[in-house]
Order: sequence, then C-alpha cells, then structure tokens
Amino acid sequence: MDEPSTDPSGSGIDAAPSTDEQYIVVRRAVEDALWSVLGTAVYAVFLAVLFVVGLAMTAGGLFAADQSGGLTLLLVGAALFAGAGIELARTFGLFPSVRRRSTAEE
Repeated sequence: MDEPSTDPSGSGIDAAPSTDEQYIVVRRAVEDALWSVLGTAVYAVFLAVLFVVGLAMTAGGLFAADQSGGLTLLLVGAALFAGAGIELARTFGLFPSVRRRSTAEE
C-alpha cells in the first residue's frame, strides 16, 4: 500500500531527488549537449566543404562557359554554393527570424 504523502502541498512529489538520480540527469544532459555540439561542428564542416566545392565549380563553369558542359557546371556550382551558404547562415542563426520580427513589432 502507498503511504500518505508528507508534502504539505499534497502533490505527492518528493522534495529533492537523490544524489544518484541527480547524477544520472546531469550526466545525460552533459552527454546530450556534447553530442549536439559535435554534431553541429561536423555539419558546419560538411557545409563549408560543399560551399568551397560549389565556389570552385562556379569558377570553373565561368572559365569553361563556351565549352560543352560549362553552363551545367556553372549552374550546379552556383546552386551548391548558394544552398550551402544559405544553410550555413540558417544553422547559425545569421538571418533574422520572421517570428521574432513579428512579435517585436506588436
């Protein structure tokens, strides 16, 4: 049988978790934070590589525009360059948020 709660608020929740429970919660939070930072760093390096490859392809397409496949190289490079640049800016919050802007005006 459950014992009645000694909490005056009647919520039935213990006042403080034990040290083992606190350790588990803090350890999981730190692990999640570290994996999040590592994942963001790897994603940023991947996008930076795509950005540079797109820039190189765009430059190569400009110099080879009169040859067969030059226009394709230019367009694919420009799309890769722009897409990676926009995603890098979006990932690190360099664009102002539409939601923040609309709530600030009110």
